Amino acid sequence: MSWAESEGIKQLAPLKVTDFNGERGVAVDADVAAGAAILSVPSRLALQVNSASQCPRWCESEAWDAAKWDARLAMMLLREDADAKTDLGPWLAMLPREFGMPILWPDAETTLKTAIGYPSLAKAVALQRREWDAARQRAPGSPSQERWDWAMCVVRSRTFSGPYAGGTFIGALAQLFGASTVALAYALIVGGAGAADQALDGFLFAVVFVLSNEFVFGPRLSKARRHVLCPWIDLVNHDGQQGGSDVAYEYFQDAFACRLDVDGGAVKRGQQALISYGPRTNDVLLQYYGFVEDGNVHDTYAMDQEALILALNEIEALPATALEALKTEGLIQPAAPLALTQDGADALALRLSRLLRHPALAKAADSGRAPLSDANAEADALSALAAVAEAKLAQLPLPEAAAAAAPSHPIEASGLLAALVKEKRRVLRLSADALTAQAGAV
Repeated sequence: MSWAESEGIKQLAPLKVTDFNGERGVAVDADVAAGAAILSVPSRLALQVNSASQCPRWCESEAWDAAKWDARLAMMLLREDADAKTDLGPWLAMLPREFGMPILWPDAETTLKTAIGYPSLAKAVALQRREWDAARQRAPGSPSQERWDWAMCVVRSRTFSGPYAGGTFIGALAQLFGASTVALAYALIVGGAGAADQALDGFLFAVVFVLSNEFVFGPRLSKARRHVLCPWIDLVNHDGQQGGSDVAYEYFQDAFACRLDVDGGAVKRGQQALISYGPRTNDVLLQYYGFVEDGNVHDTYAMDQEALILALNEIEALPATALEALKTEGLIQPAAPLALTQDGADALALRLSRLLRHPALAKAADSGRAPLSDANAEADALSALAAVAEAKLAQLPLPEAAAAAAPSHPIEASGLLAALVKEKRRVLRLSADALTAQAGAV
């Protein structure tokens, strides 16, 4: 804490770092109102990149240009971690050195695909490994796989993102100071009332230009995003239901501020301060953050187009014109992602079921995007998806069996797999029930 205070990190509410069921988090040391700002961290302490970040001198431009935002931050983190004189030493010492993400499991793809029968996440982790290895080969200093994986795990599990406009309050003041200096010099050198008026007009134009660029046109026209790894804020844990929480750049303070959900209720003394990392499914939370959220309102059962087609055909043989209907509509991407959701199914899954089971009716219903005009046909398309959800639920092991299939290292893997399967079973149960109810209501 002494380091944080000396570096200008402000606790806007009394906080302390503590353990919650074995997980480190931030507790409030006094009652805190809903929506309160709890932390402010000077931007100079954060490692950050944005869409327009220039290549630093210590990295080859080819490697920097080829790297995604996470690999760029990982390069920066490794450089700081290797620097004995870095100002970020106390924060770096607090970072975890071990993680439980599936990418670190031995034979993770087989475990996820075969042992628990969830190929979607298995494919995602396999792709993640290929991308991380390729990025490591380009990284400066030839980091070992262990060091690179550590840096990437830190970055992916502790970074937040937001829009980037490029300006700062201090920068804007510097521009206005420069404009006033030029205006004053012009008035003194040229002389006369006319020169003073022209100088004032020029200065006012500069004021309008700078303020418009900073507050109006810059933020609206810029598509750039910044990704930030920030001390102290990275200690605040996730709750998917705290959607109104926010971590954002504060322009006038040139700092990053963390604010609680205004609709989340007051946080009592000793309770954990939580924010939402965004509407993340448990697939994403496990893959990149190393945990599974119990009762995750954003969770889904992920599939691809080919898997759904095969599953629907197993429920009942599809008509001979079904695949031709997909080709006509341009739906010819076997790996296209879709999902069974807690309230039924996503738009693509619904469209595919209508097109595959009732091609002619679906074509007349905005190519399957809208409900079918025939109520019985629409109910059939929904019931077919419900049957797919039931079939996938029957194929999933029980949580205890999933835990037994987990690799011996890391230790957390058994609990994570059990938690993942428990959540997927919950989602499929809700999906099947919702689709059945929707079919009955048609």
